[in-house]
Parts: sequence; C-alpha cells; structure tokens
Amino acid sequence: MIITDRHIKRFLSLLLAFLVTFSISSMDVTEDVYAEEFLPLEEQTELIDENLEEKNYNSFQAIKLNLQPAEREEMYEADAELYDEIQIGKAYPDPDSNMGIIYKYITEEMGLNRAVAFGILAHMKRESTFLPTAYNPSGYYGLCQWGGNRYTNLISWCTENGYDYTTIEGQVRFMNSELNGPYSKVLDTLKECENTAEGAYEAAYAFGMRYEVSGIALAKSAGSAAMSMFNHVA
Repeated sequence: MIITDRHIKRFLSLLLAFLVTFSISSMDVTEDVYAEEFLPLEEQTELIDENLEEKNYNSFQAIKLNLQPAEREEMYEADAELYDEIQIGKAYPDPDSNMGIIYKYITEEMGLNRAVAFGILAHMKRESTFLPTAYNPSGYYGLCQWGGNRYTNLISWCTENGYDYTTIEGQVRFMNSELNGPYSKVLDTLKECENTAEGAYEAAYAFGMRYEVSGIALAKSAGSAAMSMFNHVA
C-alpha cells in the first residue's frame, strides 16, 4: 500500500479528533473532582460565622480549605487582617515569664480584670522590664521603681510579712497592700475599668497618674501600650 499525503492528512485529522475528545472528557472529570472536593462558599457561611464567634482560628483555617480555589485565594489575601481580628482580646502572656507570673497574681489573687492587669503591666514594662531587681542609681528600685520612703516601706513591709523584697512575689504583694491602703482610691478606679482595650488604657492612665505619679505624657504612653497588650500581647 502506497502512503500518500491524503492518507497522512486523514490520519492526523483522526488523531486530532481523538485528542480533542479525550481533553474534553478529562475536563469533565476534573470539574467533577473539584465539585466533590470543594464545597461552595454559601454552604460554608454558617460554619465560618460560628467559628468567628468562637474566635477559633485553627477551625476557621480548616474550613477555609474546603472552599473553591478562587474563593479560598481571596480569603488568603485578607488572612493577616482576619488573624488580627480573631486574636483581639484573646492572647495571654507566657505563664512562665515574669510578665505571666505578675499577670496571674493581678487577675487571680487581686481579682482584677484582664484590662486592668495590662494597664499595670504596661507601667512595669517601662519601669523595669518586669525585673524585680531593676535599680536606678537615683534611688528607685523594683517592678514599679519605688523610691524614697516607698522604697523603704517596700523593704520593711516584706521583712515584716516574711517576703523577700527582691522578688516578684514580695513586690506584687507590697503593691497590693498599698492599693488596699494609702492608694485605695486608685484601686477603686481600677475596679471600675471595663474589660476592653479602652478599659486597659483607662487603667494604665489612672495607675500612672495616681500610683506611679508618672505625669500625663508617660501615663498616656502607658495607656497606648496597655491597649496594644490587651489586643495582642506585645
């Protein structure tokens, strides 16, 4: 049999027709796979809302994997912003850190809310970076940089009550005694602060102005730091 150009053209036409048919079939299969693997966005809305209410970021991420590829891509673009929204008011300091130990005392032993804890911690971070042995040559010492008679009172109170004045425990208990004594009006104000970022600012401002006696500028600065801590724990 002699193979002519006509035979070759016919063979190529048949081959092309086969390839086109195969490609269309493959696309149908692919669409079926995606239809089974990814759920439409509207079917996920309720689950997403539930998880947002629970502020459960990990569950939200798991749900997001079931979305259609294009829809999932859009959500990843806003991922950082969404993470911030979910984390607001939910983060806590490392319980084994100095900050975490002080936080636990303020919230559990003193019974003050989370916002107030960060209001106080914002000052301690600036004053001593949470080091109970922080010392300023001008004569200020400890977590709150007590000076003058208050430094002397810190040592005396801890000695009389069986605590080491150089430790976190001794100093937070001394702070508590001051807030329940000569600075009781400050404590009354702190108890009225709401457990919100704004409440953290108010607590820091009150603690700075009336307990630390830091002045307006530093009290406001601590207020901003307290809000940041409340939202994300800096």
